Amino acid sequence: LLVPLNDPAFRLNLLSAINGALAVGLLYLVARQLAVSRLAALVAALIFSVGQTFWSQAVIAESYTTQMLLVAAILWFTLRYATRKTQNDLYLLAFTMGLGLTHHRLILLLYPAIAIYVLLINRSILRDFKTLARAALLFLAPLVLYLYLPLRGNVGSADGTYENTFLGFIAWILAQQYTVFLTSNPLAVQHDAVYYWGLFQNQFTLAG
Repeated sequence: LLVPLNDPAFRLNLLSAINGALAVGLLYLVARQLAVSRLAALVAALIFSVGQTFWSQAVIAESYTTQMLLVAAILWFTLRYATRKTQNDLYLLAFTMGLGLTHHRLILLLYPAIAIYVLLINRSILRDFKTLARAALLFLAPLVLYLYLPLRGNVGSADGTYENTFLGFIAWILAQQYTVFLTSNPLAVQHDAVYYWGLFQNQFTLAG
């Protein structure tokens, strides 16, 4: 609705590209926060941007560039908090982490490392119950977005698998349909070292 260009499909493709560009920009800022030189940070961001997988997802209507944007934002807020240790940076980090949970369950793999890092740089935060409570509320606030599912559940999902029931709602937000990829190899995919070396080259390019 905000971008009156072409049709909705075009706008979703455009959103992927915009989120991908923002993710690359934030990656540059993350590298700068790590005290990397401007040139090295720029080269790193540009190499990431033209990686085969990232580029392929940035030009279609997919969820992965938004995922990369959220991951980059979480890393940036984490490093900002490490250098400044302000409550606002912690609150922004907590809110962005909560927002990440509304997008893709895979982001959970990042959270233990973030929690350990925050504790290592500021152990006194464990005694600041008021700040922790506010951060927890900001972490949970984005999850309210999930209420949209039962409100609009009668429309169904694009693949027709969403069931507008309580159990269907729980299964959807926990992404239970993808658990099989963690417990087995449903596509029976096996590759040799040559394949993975080619994949590595495609992602990082000769410059990388």
